[in-house]
Amino acid sequence: MDRLKNLIDQNRHLLPDYDYYLPIIDKAVKFEGSRPDTSIECCNSLVQGISKSIILKLDATATRDELDGKTEGKTDRLLKRALLCLRQHGDVAEDNFVTRGASFALAIATLRNARGDISHGKATPKQLASDEDLAHAANSITETILCYLLLSFLKVSDVLEEAEGDGFPEG
Repeated sequence: MDRLKNLIDQNRHLLPDYDYYLPIIDKAVKFEGSRPDTSIECCNSLVQGISKSIILKLDATATRDELDGKTEGKTDRLLKRALLCLRQHGDVAEDNFVTRGASFALAIATLRNARGDISHGKATPKQLASDEDLAHAANSITETILCYLLLSFLKVSDVLEEAEGDGFPEG
């Protein structure tokens, strides 16, 4: 997840609040081998959080309460909505990519719900446990998707800044 961390670090001036995600990224990597289910939970959290942050900046009608709700707060819906927001502001996301991205987010959320150490209070012994290879795959795919999301967001923010003079719409 070095690429994702570097992207956030290099764009702190444009993404000042995104350093919030750095400890979660570190935790995803740290627990890949020793607690892979926790690593996968971090992936789910990162997809949700970064998607919400983008939606709140690009969709003036979005609210935190709505995005945290049971319907709109699902990982796949959040990623899909973030990608759709990006597409509305520029040619950055193909329809097929939006659909596949949402499918990936649903897969991560499903893994998290079925195997997560924290989610839904698992009884011991856990019936399903992940391994390091699965956690590494989840980290790698999450990093790729989120780098694309953030790079697209940065492109859109440049266009919005030029068009509006001061940056982003209120949100």
